[in-house]
Amino acid sequence: MKKLFVLFVIALLALPAAVFAQEEESDDETRRFEVGQAHVALQTARIETGMDTAIAYIKELGGDTTALETLKTDFSALADQVVTFTSRAGLKEGAAQMRDKVKEFRELSADLVEANGGSVDELKTRITTAHEESTDVDEAKSALATTVSDWLLGKFDRHYENLQRLYTRAEERFGESNPEEVAELKTILDDFAALRTELETAVNAADVEKVRDVHKEAKALNDAYRTAVQALAGELGESPRHRMNAVRGSVILSRMSATINDLGTLGYDVSGLDTLNDAAEADFNAAKDAIAAGDREAARESLTTFKADVKAFIDAVRELVGAEDRDAGEVEAEVDAIEEAVEAVGVEA
Repeated sequence: MKKLFVLFVIALLALPAAVFAQEEESDDETRRFEVGQAHVALQTARIETGMDTAIAYIKELGGDTTALETLKTDFSALADQVVTFTSRAGLKEGAAQMRDKVKEFRELSADLVEANGGSVDELKTRITTAHEESTDVDEAKSALATTVSDWLLGKFDRHYENLQRLYTRAEERFGESNPEEVAELKTILDDFAALRTELETAVNAADVEKVRDVHKEAKALNDAYRTAVQALAGELGESPRHRMNAVRGSVILSRMSATINDLGTLGYDVSGLDTLNDAAEADFNAAKDAIAAGDREAARESLTTFKADVKAFIDAVRELVGAEDRDAGEVEAEVDAIEEAVEAVGVEA
């Protein structure tokens, strides 16, 4: 069940980045940190439950648990601080310190179990059972799922609003001249809206496969909608600034993909970078859609979000690689090139 839930949360976190448009950067960052805090709270509940179980078992064996109780108190105090952090660096450093406390506790508890004639395997079994029966773990797990699902469904709604706005603009401009094409847009838009109920049902049921299926359907409809909008406005042409942004955006996305490939070759876990890359690509495509439909406001917003996506990617790469990693010199140079290029992307539609 634990593995299924983890996969479920990963699926939810990955889904909006790949398909749905992002809101204002500050709001999105707030929601991201809320998810991070909820995840810390779940891990804390699981760890504290395990610590309590270990202490109880060692007491049962007749061992002295004074040092373990002190470590648990220190861990809980640290966790109470970390769960309030609202920066990437704070969460990262706090999580590292929490891991150090957990490692120290595990090593000491294992020594005490063996010294008092107990079984580490028995302790592991008891901890597993305690996790399954803990109301604190269940409540934290439910809170995390709710936080992530609210974030995801909110992104779906905002993306639908963007598509609807594009449709309104297209209907105003092409409703009389191209009624069949506009009607096709409306059909795709309605099909996309219908996925909202399916997505909510899958999220509430923690159905990983269904979430993935809805994701695939949403992506296919989004792509079809984008193609239809671009075809409808294909003869309008674009300004030199729009063409330049298209070239720059394509170059940036190409460099991001190259960076992911390089880091993957070096043995890094690039799943998080893939998610950020998907977000940037989705927002860049949204900007092109808005330009094609003549929606200046939507184009400006999508390009601004695209820049934020790329900067988040840059930060994530630097955090992943580390300043002292000698193998990543070429990657760092590529990241610098991305940063220089993204600063040149204009957001005036």
